[in-house]
Amino acid sequence: MSSWAQVAASGPPQSEEEVRREMRLSLLEKNEITRANPVNEVIPIDSSIGSLIDVDSGVSVVDSDFLDKEVKTETQAYRLKLEAEAAERAAKKVKEVSKKQRKTDKTPGPSSSLASQFQNPIVLANAITVAAVSAVLGFTGFKKHQAGQLSWKVVGLGSAFVAAFGTADYFLSSYLFKKYPPRK
Repeated sequence: MSSWAQVAASGPPQSEEEVRREMRLSLLEKNEITRANPVNEVIPIDSSIGSLIDVDSGVSVVDSDFLDKEVKTETQAYRLKLEAEAAERAAKKVKEVSKKQRKTDKTPGPSSSLASQFQNPIVLANAITVAAVSAVLGFTGFKKHQAGQLSWKVVGLGSAFVAAFGTADYFLSSYLFKKYPPRK
């Protein structure tokens, strides 16, 4: 058995970059490379720097009741004026739209609301059937899970049943809507 040094010597020669890197690492380990001495603390040069005050020519004197005022700056007053004008324009538009809508809208309420949809017996039967099928599938899946019999095969069969039921429900509902159209 040969030593590590013999095995390493029998391999390909090192590149110049590898040799330089190894030399630097060995010099660093031996502390032969000179470095600057570490700085223990920062030495202040001028102690008067801390007393400088940032003077801005834009600073103005305000009244003593400044904090009690509702509008404190000119910018804030301008913004409030713009907001009031925008609110006034929006109120005018709402009034115009409501006037136009009252003229064109003869029905007392929205005809496509959820409550009016459920007055249709086809929609009501669909809702009840979907809820019942969902409850049965969920309960069956839960029981299979508790019994340890829920597998991907069972889930796939349930998904196929849902797809077949949805397709049949769609075509049956379409047929019934054509035969018995909803009242308006």
